[in-house]
Amino acid sequence: MTDQVNTDPSKSGLSGLLVLEAVSSPGASFAASLLADFGATVYVCEPPGTGSPLRRLAGADGRWWQVLGRNKRSVAIDATDPAAEDSMRRLLGIADLLIVDAGPLAEDGWRRLAKTVDSPPIVVDLFATGADDPHGWGWSSRAELTSAATGMMALTGLAGDNPVLPEVPIAEYLAGTLAAMRALAALRQRSLNSSGAVDLSIGLHEAVQRMIEWQVPVASALGRAETRNGNSFPMNAGISNMHRTRDGKYVAISAATQATAVRVLEMVGGAELRNHPRFATVAARSNGMKELYALMDKWFEERTLAEALALAEQYGVVAGAIYSVDDILADPHMNARGNIITITGPAGPVSMPNVVPNISGLQHIIGHVGPSLGEHTEEALCKAGIGSASRSAAMGGVTNTADYNRRRK
Repeated sequence: MTDQVNTDPSKSGLSGLLVLEAVSSPGASFAASLLADFGATVYVCEPPGTGSPLRRLAGADGRWWQVLGRNKRSVAIDATDPAAEDSMRRLLGIADLLIVDAGPLAEDGWRRLAKTVDSPPIVVDLFATGADDPHGWGWSSRAELTSAATGMMALTGLAGDNPVLPEVPIAEYLAGTLAAMRALAALRQRSLNSSGAVDLSIGLHEAVQRMIEWQVPVASALGRAETRNGNSFPMNAGISNMHRTRDGKYVAISAATQATAVRVLEMVGGAELRNHPRFATVAARSNGMKELYALMDKWFEERTLAEALALAEQYGVVAGAIYSVDDILADPHMNARGNIITITGPAGPVSMPNVVPNISGLQHIIGHVGPSLGEHTEEALCKAGIGSASRSAAMGGVTNTADYNRRRK
């Protein structure tokens, strides 16, 4: 792991871009995080007193928030209080982007007020599947079920067994990535033709379907959908699986072409297995893959991870260890590349993935972890041209979170 060092933020690519984030989901927040990583000023607009629910993800210590909120600023503002509407309009008037996640049918305060601003920001709405059409969508629109609506879960798990729900919010992060890219494209288009209000609505399921786009044309061509096939890619007669070693580790193997498959066969069983009629050709292997994988399981079970990888390198076989997060943190190659960095926050050091991608000629920094609630309220309201006598309206007539909490009691 490497420690982050400060560099010149003016060379970060998106310097000067101002983004308002008013969300409660990881995907929408991640879209803003990507922009902040490249130098955009991102104000997280969150309720005073409680703050964003993202602060409480994965436990009360806020470690996930420390990463989602990195390089961002916090504005404590009560969007439900009419007294705050003037301050909200002023912030919207200086923003380039407004990122929300309630869906295009929701008339939340930020989105509604954006329509009343002379120069409105581009609205990026990253919503859960079904939130844009609750009558046409017959089941839950909770973001946790997005993977079920994409076709992805039809591919996960062992053949003939139950689907496997991914243990990661992959739909949220994929959608956040595409949302950030689409927002920058809209900004580029606006700079060319000075168009008016722009709404970008992105359903979480759309991002995952884009990433497994091969499903639709293949199903159309074959007249049937591919289903789960364990660790092997559907339609694939290549050798692709994961095997447990003698010391309890796992190795992933990939041999999609005839030439690479021959090398795997020779490593596992010498010339006899390489020339065996059950495995010598692609067509033969497609019918005998279960038997072949059983032989490979036995071969790996007789060797440690180090021994198996050494032989794979000797035979030119594409193989790699399946890493845990401990393996990632200890890997010398990833450390040399600076893939994982450590930032010191209020609660101590926080390790996290570095900025991706690293673009030559641009400086990318992570200046700080997620900010404390309301830390940048004064800064944001000053930037919006709101005088000190009027700033308390931003939180419904109070000036800081402590005052807000006392008032609510």
